[in-house]
Amino acid sequence: METTKTMQKDTPQSACKAYSQDYSEDVIPHLPPWGVMTVIDVWLNNAALGLYIVTACALLLRPVTFGILAQPAFVLAWLLLVADLLMLVADLGDPRRFHHMLRTFRPTSPMWVGVWALTLSSVTILIPALWGALGLMNGFELLPPACAASIMAVLDSDAAVNILVTFIALGIICAAGGLCYKGVLFSATSRPVWRKTRWFSAYLTNGGILLGCALFIGLGMALHVTNGLHKLFPAMLVMLVIDMLLLQFHLRPAMRDGSSTLQRRNLGTATVLDAAAFACLLAVIAGVGNPALVALAVLAIAASALMGRHSFVLPTRGV
Repeated sequence: METTKTMQKDTPQSACKAYSQDYSEDVIPHLPPWGVMTVIDVWLNNAALGLYIVTACALLLRPVTFGILAQPAFVLAWLLLVADLLMLVADLGDPRRFHHMLRTFRPTSPMWVGVWALTLSSVTILIPALWGALGLMNGFELLPPACAASIMAVLDSDAAVNILVTFIALGIICAAGGLCYKGVLFSATSRPVWRKTRWFSAYLTNGGILLGCALFIGLGMALHVTNGLHKLFPAMLVMLVIDMLLLQFHLRPAMRDGSSTLQRRNLGTATVLDAAAFACLLAVIAGVGNPALVALAVLAIAASALMGRHSFVLPTRGV
């Protein structure tokens, strides 16, 4: 007991502070070498899996309305997912780390769940992407007539449709896991800022679906296939409100300590962009038939997602 009191008396005040709960002015040991590549990785993850989930649900629920747009959307989702996997492996520094997670069994590890979810997503999404690629090639008459007729006859068969629906449904399950795991991975830590954001997974999941809706609409506008896209607007308004609430009442309080002024400003900008997108979509629903408002909303949602993720993913780097 006497020894303990002596140690407490002799310990400098600065050393005691190193063990305080407030890390805002402390030097963070073993700071991860994460940069812009990590931010892009998170954005690509949300964009790819969010777009796939939105496209898959739209096709399963309204196949006649969204059947044409689903083809390029599946292809784009798979390409974005491949780019995300390449970015993730490069960001890890050593490709063997990704392979190591595949040959282990740790279902309680968010990283293990995420690696397997992304790997299985890339496989299951490949089948709808091939279906979409063949449909696009047939639509643009890139295949010989005889070959195109044979391929479409196979794709229109009951067996092919059942296989496609099965892989689409499996892809939704895998994509949901891949979309959620990053938020859990970040928040389940003792690092400053991150340890206070237990709802960050909700922010990424809601934002990923919202970003997927924006990309789906943007792709439809670029290809002049806008039939039925207005049906997504009411759901997007709800997700925008949730996004703004999580930004202002969950992430912003958590970032008061341990983040730079620029990052907090970017978080506020993300909220402003969400509000601008909300106003644009609300005006369109109210009857203002201006496609520019929809395009502006799409760009605002994409930019808000990038700024929000940049502000949070790099909170302790002071950049």
